Amino acid sequence: MSQPKSIILKNIQVNNISGLSLKVPLNQFVGICGVSGSGKSSLAMDVLYAEGSRRYLASLSAFSRVRMKQSGIPNVESIDYLPSAIALRQRPEIPNRRSTVGTISEALNVLRLTFSRLGTHICPNGHAVSPNISILQDGQLTCPICNTTFLVKSAEDFSFNSNGKCQQCGGVGELVDIDKAKVVEDPSLSIREGAIASWKLPGTFFLPFAAQALGVDIDIPFESLPADQKELVLSGEKQQVKAKVESRSKKSAVLDVTYTNASQTLLEIYKKNN
Repeated sequence: MSQPKSIILKNIQVNNISGLSLKVPLNQFVGICGVSGSGKSSLAMDVLYAEGSRRYLASLSAFSRVRMKQSGIPNVESIDYLPSAIALRQRPEIPNRRSTVGTISEALNVLRLTFSRLGTHICPNGHAVSPNISILQDGQLTCPICNTTFLVKSAEDFSFNSNGKCQQCGGVGELVDIDKAKVVEDPSLSIREGAIASWKLPGTFFLPFAAQALGVDIDIPFESLPADQKELVLSGEKQQVKAKVESRSKKSAVLDVTYTNASQTLLEIYKKNN
């Protein structure tokens, strides 16, 4: 059988379209033109997209169908050779920051599976290995050059929400970092007086004393500290220390505390609250 060349629609009765029959070319970029009220949107969205979307949604899981808005069946005598369809809107309703058109429509699932099963994989010794039926059987390939058998990448390895996500941004495309110039609120103050902004947040009162236990002078202006002490405050290694911690009433006690530098403190509090 030859491949169809057009979508064939007969006797459309939708909104202001009455009794229209037409053919829409397939595999081409087609624009619909006409004066206001001629039925452009009705044809594009209420007929072609509505039916194409309905056919597409019918192929998805019940879980996805519940989450996606489904269009009604258009009042048309017949529609032949219409492919499944999705529509891209300027402001789609996205459930969360990890959702895209690909994840919501499940098109990404097909793409990930295609890469993992039909793609050319690289063996541990750097040779390109073409896909074959063994991938479907046990997820392995044997390199015809060096005879090494290895596991190929799975579909999850191509997902930005699981195995394949970027290790730096976590798959969301954004990095959270600290502007160290703003961590020191007032360099003319000493650490005890409150020079470090993040060490004045709730739950951080002991950190100046932890820095003191590590050799930082907390009673001179921060700007006067030696470079190594500034570095310890801003970027020092997280570690357990015994520190003489003073309360506001000047009572003190030696406690085992975890020293966290000024930058990391702010980053951890941000992540905890967001």
